[in-house]
Amino acid sequence: MPFMSKSSSPSTFASFPKMTDIQLPIRVAQCVGITAAGALAGANLSISFIAVPRILESPPHLLLKQWNNMFQQGKAFFPIASLIPTGSFFFLAYKQTDKLKMKLFGAAGALAFGMVPYTVLFMLYTNSKLLGKVDEAQANYASQSGGDWDDLSSGSGRKHKKSSKDRERSDRSYKKSSSSRRKDAPDEDEDVRTAHELVDRWAMLNLGRGAMMLASAAIATWTVVRYSKN
Repeated sequence: MPFMSKSSSPSTFASFPKMTDIQLPIRVAQCVGITAAGALAGANLSISFIAVPRILESPPHLLLKQWNNMFQQGKAFFPIASLIPTGSFFFLAYKQTDKLKMKLFGAAGALAFGMVPYTVLFMLYTNSKLLGKVDEAQANYASQSGGDWDDLSSGSGRKHKKSSKDRERSDRSYKKSSSSRRKDAPDEDEDVRTAHELVDRWAMLNLGRGAMMLASAAIATWTVVRYSKN
């Protein structure tokens, strides 16, 4: 053809690597691991920066209901999903012959898996406090209003108005319970935290999990880009 010179057609295409030379499992693991780690980092950070500030505008009973729904879904999803980048990065570390690349991918895998022990070490106490608040709020809501706890966060306008009318009463009940606990145990600051303070603290601690997953994705991406020719 006129646009292809004799000198470029055979030699140019011969210089490109063949598809059979590309290690497909390595490329797939790199793509899956980095994508999964980045997505999980974004999901964790969006919870703390976007979701929690919005639910903090709710009254205590509704706040605890919304947080509990978010917590139960996250507890079922994030630990299992974190195994995807963890397994991908450990697989990449196992396949490396260069020690530095092996250490970098190993560090990325450890950071991806680290959100599970981080939760146990730093968030378990706050989680237990909030779950206790959820049980307390459920009992208080049933005794005070006689309504169904599952209908508290429904989208109908009538029930939403009912919740707004109960806001002051809910706040007073929480303030009374908090003040009584202050008198009984003044040294236990965590026990007298309101629901809003506990959820805000939980969101701050959750940033650590997002930062770990973001660091995992960043290390793996840098390793792939930096040593792509090796």
